[in-house]
Amino acid sequence: MQSSCPKHHQCNAPLCPLETNWKKRKHLDGERVCFYLTEAQKPDAKAVFEVRSLGCLYGVMVTHAPQISQRHHTIKTALVKAKNTSSRMDRKIRVSLSELAGKQD
Repeated sequence: MQSSCPKHHQCNAPLCPLETNWKKRKHLDGERVCFYLTEAQKPDAKAVFEVRSLGCLYGVMVTHAPQISQRHHTIKTALVKAKNTSSRMDRKIRVSLSELAGKQD
């Protein structure tokens, strides 16, 4: 299932919500948290994922986020912080749209 993640080959997060055995994984302080798990916490995240054709990925992230947060305090802290920061996915979409608009002028 990990291979359905666009960042699979470059990801360093030890816990992947797409893995069927994610509940057996450990997460230590200072380790990376899944990019898409944090992005799914942002305001308007569902729309941002859907624009990128990642609606199913969003669904998995929001489904597992409460269980992951309950099991891993450090991930819970990261997800709470993520809610209050802007989306990196959305920024990339805006930059791409701006570049596209600039080429049309």
